[in-house]
Amino acid sequence: MHACEALLRLCLELEPTLVELGLVMKRQLAPATLLFAAAVTLLFVSGSPNIELWAACLFAVPALVWLAGGPNSYPVLLFILGICWLAIVCDVLIADLEGRTISDDFGAYSERAILYSLCAMLAMAFGMRCAKLLGKWIFAQSQRKAAALEGIEYTIDLSHLLIFYFLSAGLATILGILAWRVPNLTQPILALSLVRYVGIYLLAVTVVETRRGYTWLALVAILEVATGMISFFAAYKEGIFVILIAFASARQKLNGRIIAFLAVAVMAVFYISVVWSAVKKDYREIMYDMTLEQKIAYMEKQYLSPDFDFQVEMVELFKRIGYTTYYSQILARQDEGIIAPDYNFYEKAVIHVLTPRILFPNKAALDDSAITAKLLGIRIDPYTSIGVGYVAEAQIDFGFPGLLVPMWAIGVLLGMAAEYFMTRPAPLSIRQAFAVATLFNCFSFEVDIDKAFGGFITGFLVMAVALKFGFPMIEPWLVGLPLRRKVYAVGTGR
Repeated sequence: MHACEALLRLCLELEPTLVELGLVMKRQLAPATLLFAAAVTLLFVSGSPNIELWAACLFAVPALVWLAGGPNSYPVLLFILGICWLAIVCDVLIADLEGRTISDDFGAYSERAILYSLCAMLAMAFGMRCAKLLGKWIFAQSQRKAAALEGIEYTIDLSHLLIFYFLSAGLATILGILAWRVPNLTQPILALSLVRYVGIYLLAVTVVETRRGYTWLALVAILEVATGMISFFAAYKEGIFVILIAFASARQKLNGRIIAFLAVAVMAVFYISVVWSAVKKDYREIMYDMTLEQKIAYMEKQYLSPDFDFQVEMVELFKRIGYTTYYSQILARQDEGIIAPDYNFYEKAVIHVLTPRILFPNKAALDDSAITAKLLGIRIDPYTSIGVGYVAEAQIDFGFPGLLVPMWAIGVLLGMAAEYFMTRPAPLSIRQAFAVATLFNCFSFEVDIDKAFGGFITGFLVMAVALKFGFPMIEPWLVGLPLRRKVYAVGTGR
C-alpha cells in the first residue's frame, strides 16, 4: 500500500511530463513502435534458454496489431488478442523462471503448441481486419446514419452515470441469483448483466474526457475489486479491464492522475490475483457456510498475512495464466493415436447454439472438465471446471494448419460484432461502451469452443437488443443535451 501511495504522489508531481507521456501512449500501437519495443525486450532476455520462443512471442505482438488493423483497430479487439497472447507467453516466462527449456516438458510438442497458438492468434487478427473491410460493405447504410452523429457530443451528467452504474450493478447481482434458479435461461440472464460494464466504461471515458470525477471512478474501481474478491468466480478484475480499455479508447490525452490510476490499478489487480490464486480452492470450499462479514474477515486475513510467500505464489499464478501445456499434451497424444479424430467440437458448438435450452430443455449440459479428463487421461476434481481451450480443440478437429481457418472465422465474428455496435445510430461513447461490454471477456484462450461460441452469441444478441430498444428509453436522461463538436473519423472509435 505504501508503494502505491508513493507511486501516486510521484505521478502527480510529474503530471506535466506524464501528460506528454499520455500523448505518446496514444501512438504506441503503431506496429513500427511495437517492433522496436520487441527488439529491445529481446535483448533483455537474450540469455534465456528459450530465446527462439521469446523471439516468436515478442515479434508476434507488432504482427498481431498490424494484421488487426494497426493503431485504428478497436481497443477491445486488441485486448482480446493481448489476453490470449499472455496465456501463451506466460509458459515461456515460467520456463525461464524455473531455469529450464520449454522442450523439457513434452519435448518438441511444447514448442509446437506455443508456435501453433501464436499462428492461431495471427489468424484471428487477420479475421478482425477482414471484418472491418467487410463491415464497410454490410453496414454501409448504418454507417451513414452513424456519421450524422459523429459531429455531436453530449453533456453527459456524471451524477446520472453514477446512478446508472449502481442500478446496473444491483441488477447484475439480482440477475446472478436469478440465473441459477432458472436453468433454461441462465445464459441470457447472465448476458444481460453485462450492462453493468456499459456503466463502468461510460464513467471511465467521461472522467478522462472531462477531467473530473476521479474520486468517483476510484470508488467504483474499489467497489468492483472489493465485491469481486469475495465472490465464487472472483470477478474483481473485469471492471478494471473495462476501465483500461476505456482509457485506451478516450479521445483525450492521458494526464498524470489517469496514469497514476492505471499504475495503481494494475498493481492492485496483480497482487490480488496472486493471493486469490493461492487461496481460492480453500475459500470456495467454505464460503457457502460463511456470512458476508466472515467472508470479508477471511479474505482480509489472507491478504494481510505475514506468512504469505508472494514470490512463490506469483510463479504459481503465471503457471495458471499460461495455457499451452494441455495443447502440447494433445499434440503428443494425437501422434500416439490415442485421441480419436471424430470429436467434432466445432460442429457440436454450432449445433449447441442453434438448439437453445428454452426450446430444448433436455439438451445436455456442458461439461468441459469431463472432456478434458477424457482427452488427457487425467482425473479432475468434480467441483473444478477445466477446458483445453478452443485452439486445442481446433487442433483435434482440423489439425495444423487447418485450424487457422476456424481461427480466422472467430476473428471475423468478433470483428463483425464490433462493427455492428460501432455503426449503430447512437452517440459514439454509447456504441463503444456496448461493444466493449459485449466483447472484452469473449474467447479467452482457456475456454472450450462450445462455451466460448455460445457465450459470444448470447451476449451479442442480448446486448444488441438492449442497445436498440433499451437505450432509447433512457437516452435523454443518460446522455443529456447535444452540443456540436468537431467531427471524428467514422468507425474508428476514437
